[in-house]
Amino acid sequence: MKKYLVNQDMFGWNDIDGDFLIYSTYTEQYHVLNDTGKTIFETIVNSIEPLNVKDIAEKLAEVYENENKADVESDIQTFLNQLCHFDILKEV
Repeated sequence: MKKYLVNQDMFGWNDIDGDFLIYSTYTEQYHVLNDTGKTIFETIVNSIEPLNVKDIAEKLAEVYENENKADVESDIQTFLNQLCHFDILKEV
């Protein structure tokens, strides 16, 4: 199963006026995340080891009390794929 890490060498992030921004120091693009995206991103950043989709889904289930893990895991995978596409995350 794929695991993910934040590509910290190329990105910075901050909460600005209620918006959570990820900024690429390489492309000078920024991305705004919603609360769920922020929770996923922070879960990966704050982890000592790389995380897989199931690890992240367990954390989200704690935070959002969602019982449908299949939908959650599918949505998380889609989001992780997008972050990888923008080089925000890397697969390990």
